[in-house]
Amino acid sequence: MGGLAISYEGVELKYDSHEQQATSRRLDDELRDVLLEVGDLCARSDRKGVILRYDEFHVVEEKRGTTTISALLSAVATAQQRGLPVMLILCGLPPIVEHLVQAKSYSERMFTPERLANLGPAEASAALIEQAKENRLSDLVWPQVASALAGSQYQFVGQASDDGIARINLGPGLQMYHTRSGNQRFYNTPLPADWSEDQLNQRRQLIGQLLAVNNTPAAVEALHRALSMLAAKTMVN
Repeated sequence: MGGLAISYEGVELKYDSHEQQATSRRLDDELRDVLLEVGDLCARSDRKGVILRYDEFHVVEEKRGTTTISALLSAVATAQQRGLPVMLILCGLPPIVEHLVQAKSYSERMFTPERLANLGPAEASAALIEQAKENRLSDLVWPQVASALAGSQYQFVGQASDDGIARINLGPGLQMYHTRSGNQRFYNTPLPADWSEDQLNQRRQLIGQLLAVNNTPAAVEALHRALSMLAAKTMVN
């Protein structure tokens, strides 16, 4: 973590570890002072507070001779102990807990853990319908949703170093994608065509529910394409 910058109503408070001052200060002190000042500004205004959110935090480790994680934890703890509206949210894979404990004893007690897992079919369908109803799915996403509804499955295959989203044909029916978010690659491949009639009907029903709550051109085109793909599976069966 090279620094921290927080903007508030046109005023920016910034700490940059690469900018050395005449009098050297500890990273703990710098971060603490920034969070205390921002928290105090929020407490004295109509702002509810400040939230620091970090994704993929499991890749951050406390290395010997540094105070990366412990400085952040200490600064947030000091602000909260003074009753200032400062919250820290860390997201990542399970190693995140081990890294927190190694950085600062009992640091795991600072957090309320929320473990995320795969949704069941009913919950996943409800979540997708809610996203479609609130029009949170972009035109670029709908073709991928339709592909999944028609039988494609997606799997993560590790990390990549390329920038942007790369679609690489790896073989018949197999494609790979790269997302900037998390620097991850995943691929999709068609499922076997031997679906039962019940499975096909469940997909048709879900597509019908999506069409009922979202009639944007991109959604309608993609979902009707999914229905056609399902019809082809029916003929094969």
